[in-house]
Amino acid sequence: MDIHALFSLKGKTAVVTGASGALGGAAVRAMAYAGANVAACYNSGRERLDTLISEIGDVGVEIKPYKVNSFSQDEIRQHAEDVMRDFGGIDVVINTPDDTEDAQLDPTN
Repeated sequence: MDIHALFSLKGKTAVVTGASGALGGAAVRAMAYAGANVAACYNSGRERLDTLISEIGDVGVEIKPYKVNSFSQDEIRQHAEDVMRDFGGIDVVINTPDDTEDAQLDPTN
């Protein structure tokens, strides 16, 4: 039994939030190596994300960065529409925490 084929995400699309952080970056790498296209969301740290994408290299998938404020419902809604347009669907969502200690969700936004 081919374990890689068993867990293949080839042809799927994964959305990873916090993609420029350590945990999110690991998720981006894992999804790409498993064969998924990745919508890599960041709020800050674009340079770290660009470095990660370069390190992953050409593994036959598309990794596209999206700047998204995960505390804004409007931006989240727009981001979902953008990913649907760019990739044709969303199959996996991985939400990773960001390292902003004082970030708080505003339920009215």
